[in-house]
Amino acid sequence: MEANDENVKSNHLQELGGSDFEIVDDQPNIKGWEVLGPEGQDLGSVAELLFDASSRKVRYIVLDLADNEWNLEERDVLIPIGLAELDNERDEVLLPLVTAEQLAALPDYSKNEVSLETEMTIRTIFMNADPVTTASYQDNFYGHEHFNEDRLYSRRKAGSTSSAHTVIGIFENGFTAQNAIQRLKNSGFLDDNIDISARGSHHTESEYQQRLSGFFGTLFDDHDEAAHFSKLAAEGSVVTVHTQSIAESEVAVRVLEEYGAKVEEDPEPPHGTTVNPEPENESEAFRRQIRTRIVERQIENSKRLRTGI
Repeated sequence: MEANDENVKSNHLQELGGSDFEIVDDQPNIKGWEVLGPEGQDLGSVAELLFDASSRKVRYIVLDLADNEWNLEERDVLIPIGLAELDNERDEVLLPLVTAEQLAALPDYSKNEVSLETEMTIRTIFMNADPVTTASYQDNFYGHEHFNEDRLYSRRKAGSTSSAHTVIGIFENGFTAQNAIQRLKNSGFLDDNIDISARGSHHTESEYQQRLSGFFGTLFDDHDEAAHFSKLAAEGSVVTVHTQSIAESEVAVRVLEEYGAKVEEDPEPPHGTTVNPEPENESEAFRRQIRTRIVERQIENSKRLRTGI
């Protein structure tokens, strides 16, 4: 990204406190709230919010790491707003996808001193800055899900408690599945929460069919839906993402669909054109099937569908 990029300019962010702006009426002011890690670890508190006055959007939480349970150096660091979620009942901020290693690697934050280099460093830490991701967001730095402010409030707006979900995506081949997995990791999902399984991976055809039937039979209450996904999975590769909220699940589905699990639609023919469609081959038929789903159900470790990443 060039230093003159219009989306990211040095010192373009302001602290909410002391500014002429305030949180809108239907959203809580989270300054001072406790911040918790993936397993409820006390990571500190919200010291401040950084926002972009031109777009009127919050971009970062200033996390004060004082007295954190990960024994990290006590200092202020910046967390992209889309990595945080609000507990639906308690005045707490959750960081379900952030690791101790990432927090330790973050640069120190000093009041109103956020350079382009600082933001690029933060992005690299949370995204691994792979070539695909960098190219995708070079022209829109804040277009990444890490800066999606709606993710912060989605759990509370839904009015539901934190609950485990299983997200599935079926891909035509292992290459596209692996690309999707890499993007999931760059979006903050942990290896332990991502499974992949493909035909021919350490199983005979009959054994694999049985595993698929057992997995999708456990996941779905509807027999027809279980059969639909079992059949598709037998023809491709299955990526499963285990999440702890609907917000995480929606991010996972968007990634899976972006990288190949989305239903392909026939293009609209020009008006007045008569079309005599040719018979679909197996690949075309596969791509026109529904291949993603979010299910509010946790799968036991012993029944997870995986052959390693």
